[in-house]
Amino acid sequence: MTLLELKKDISSVLVLDDSCISKFEKYMDLLLEWNERFNLTAIKTKEEIIEKHFYDCLLPVQMIDLNDKYIADLGTGAGFPGLVWSICFPSSKFVLIESTGKKCKFLKEVVDKLDLKNVEIINDRVENVHKFETFDLVTSRAMSSLQIILEVGVPLLKIGGHFLAMKGSKGEEEIKSSKHCLDELKCSISAINKTSLPTDDSRRINILVRKDAKTPKKYPRTWSNIVSKPL
Repeated sequence: MTLLELKKDISSVLVLDDSCISKFEKYMDLLLEWNERFNLTAIKTKEEIIEKHFYDCLLPVQMIDLNDKYIADLGTGAGFPGLVWSICFPSSKFVLIESTGKKCKFLKEVVDKLDLKNVEIINDRVENVHKFETFDLVTSRAMSSLQIILEVGVPLLKIGGHFLAMKGSKGEEEIKSSKHCLDELKCSISAINKTSLPTDDSRRINILVRKDAKTPKKYPRTWSNIVSKPL
C-alpha cells in the first residue's frame, strides 16, 4: 500500500490532506531510520508500515469521532495509534504512555520533527499514571488482554468516556472472557467492528467500551494482582 492508496481507501471516513500525507512520509522515514539502530517494529518496508500501522490505526475512525477529544494511548510503542491519530486530528490532545526509554526518545523526535503541538509523552508504566477520571478516550493496541487493559485504562476515563481496544483474531474470545470485568468496572460494550487489512488476511477486531458509572475505588489493583488474577 502507498500513501496515495491509503488516502483513497480511507476517504469515506476521513479526509487526509497534503499536510497529513507529508507528515506520514516523514514519520515513516524516521521509523525506518531508527529501526536500523533499535528494534521499534518488526515491520520493515514502507508498504507494510502504511498498511499494517497507519491504515490499521485509522480503521477505528468509523466507530468514534476523534475530534476535540482528550485521548490517552497506553503502551503506545512507536506511536501506534496515538501519533497516527495526532497527525489526523490536530484539534485533539494526546497523551502517549510508554515505559521503554528508547521508544520515548523516538516519539519525541517524531513530535519535534513533525511539529506536533498536541502530544504529551509520558515515559512510565501505565499503572503509575494516575490521571483518573480525566480522558474522553483511552486506547490500547495489542498491549495485553482485554481484562488487563480495561482495569488500568477505565479508571482514567471520565464517566461517559470510551475505551477503544484494538485487537487481532483473539478479540472475540477476549470479549467472552470479559463479562465480569465489564460489570466490575461499571462498563458496557457499545460497538464492535470486525474487519481485515486490504492485502492481509489477518483479522482486526476493534472493541469500543463505554464507562457508564464511576469506577469503584478498589480499582485499579496493583499490577501484580491485575496480571495474576485478571477480573
